[in-house]
Amino acid sequence: MLTNYERETIITFNEAETDCELYTYNQKLINKLKKRCESHPSLYRMVAEDQFGGYTFSFPKTLLTISPRVPMSKDLREMHRRNAIENGLGRNGGKS
Repeated sequence: MLTNYERETIITFNEAETDCELYTYNQKLINKLKKRCESHPSLYRMVAEDQFGGYTFSFPKTLLTISPRVPMSKDLREMHRRNAIENGLGRNGGKS
């Protein structure tokens, strides 16, 4: 049994090859990538599963998005929250 610290996600790619590999123990990510393997088998492949529950997937690196985000200020977050409520995108899912 691995600790949470040992249950890592590793993404590898280089400038020469078109595909990347993603190794993970993250169940949400595993489920998402398994679905992609089923719906797009020519693009997404499950390469390996290890004895501890880790999976390795391979897919074109053009389909990988890494998007570091900048923290949002409290004022900006409040403005977005008010706009969402005014436009019917509040927690109840629609306009009342």
